[in-house]
Amino acid sequence: MLSPEPIFLGTIAGSGGNSIPAAYLVDGKLVASSQAELTLTTGTYYLKGIELSGGSKVRIEGQVDIMVAGDISLSGGSSLNAGGTASNLNIFVNTPSSITVTGGGDLLARVYAPYTHMKLAGNGLLGGHYFVRTAVLSGTGNIIQAGETLPQTTAATGDSGGKKRVSAMAAGDALYSVLAGPDPAFRLGEVYVFPNPALRGAAPVLHIETGIADRVKISIYTVSGRQAHEYTLTGTPAALDDGNGLSYAYEYTWRDNIPSGVYYYHIEAEKGGQKIKKSGKFGVVR
Repeated sequence: MLSPEPIFLGTIAGSGGNSIPAAYLVDGKLVASSQAELTLTTGTYYLKGIELSGGSKVRIEGQVDIMVAGDISLSGGSSLNAGGTASNLNIFVNTPSSITVTGGGDLLARVYAPYTHMKLAGNGLLGGHYFVRTAVLSGTGNIIQAGETLPQTTAATGDSGGKKRVSAMAAGDALYSVLAGPDPAFRLGEVYVFPNPALRGAAPVLHIETGIADRVKISIYTVSGRQAHEYTLTGTPAALDDGNGLSYAYEYTWRDNIPSGVYYYHIEAEKGGQKIKKSGKFGVVR
C-alpha cells in the first residue's frame, strides 16, 4: 500500500545521479522549448521543476528516477517519455506544487506526488500511474490510459477540424477513456440511490448529477419525518464508469448502522446563489 506521506527530497538531493547539459538547466529547473530534443539515460536526477514547451521532446533510455521539488509543466505539443514505457520513468514530487499537461502535451510515467495538484487540458495524453492530491480535467480530447504505453490516437474529423485527438481503438475498449471533464453547466441530471433496497448490510449510495456545484447538501429522513442523517459534499464531481462509459457525478455512501425501513432523501445543490432540489425515497432491509 502506498503511504500518503511525501518523500522529502531535501535529505537526498545532491547524492549523485547523471548530469543534464547546462543549456537545459535554468535555476535548477529542466527547461526545453523550440523543438528541442534531450535524452536522459539511466540514473537519478534532482530538479527544482520541469518546463517543456514548443514541441520539445525528452526521451528516456534505461531506468530513470527524477526527484522534483517544484512544478511540472508540459505544453505546446511537448512530450516526456512518449515513446518509452511507464515503468522506466519514476517521478517523485515532495512539495505542494502542480503538474500541468495541456496543449497536446504527452506524459508517460509513474508519478508519486501526494501534495501535488494535477491538471489535464486541451488534447493532453497521460499514460502510466499517478498518485496526486487532486486531479482536474477540462476541455476536450484528453485521453488517459493506465499501463505501460501512451494511448494510440488519430486526428478527429468533422466539426473538430482535425484539431482534437481521439482514441484510435474501437469504441468500448475498456483500456481507453476519452475525458472532457465534468460539465460546468449547473443543471439537474440523474439522482438515485443504489442498491435500492440496500440488503443484508449493503450501504446505500446516493448518486447525484448536477454539473459542478459549490456544495451538495444531503438530508435523509425516516417515514415519521425525523432527520436520520445529513452530509454536505464539496469540490468537483468524481469520474465514474458503470460499464456504459465515463460520466461525472457526486456520490455519497451512507455507512451508519442503519435500521430496516423506508427513508426519504432531500438533495439541495447550490452554485453561485442558484439552487437545485430533488427528493426521493429508498429502502433498507437488514
